[in-house]
Amino acid sequence: MNLKYIFIHGTAGWGSYDKRYEKMPYWGMRGGDLISYLNEKGFDSYAASVSPFGSAWDRACELYAQLFGKKVDYGSCHSKVFGHERFGRDYSECPLIRELADDTKLVLIGHSFAAQRRECSRN
Repeated sequence: MNLKYIFIHGTAGWGSYDKRYEKMPYWGMRGGDLISYLNEKGFDSYAASVSPFGSAWDRACELYAQLFGKKVDYGSCHSKVFGHERFGRDYSECPLIRELADDTKLVLIGHSFAAQRRECSRN
């Protein structure tokens, strides 16, 4: 089995796509870069970058796009209801994970996050 560990930061956090991650990694701020340490120990680990103050929906869309090398699509209904652009950053040239084999299993490790969620009505 091919395990990949995806760390998802909490509210007001940052990940490997954010410039500040190089100077101060969110995962292991004071003790060194946890993601690098885990990779050195043989754990294939990654630090996702999702909206620090976005909704659960927005963050899920951003994570999906990063993982699978897609353009972020928040959906037409959601973007209309919440008044933002439907499409976000395009990760097709720089996915978080470069290779996903058929036996790849993703282990999602999240921290914090207490945002509220609203759903679009289909009516």
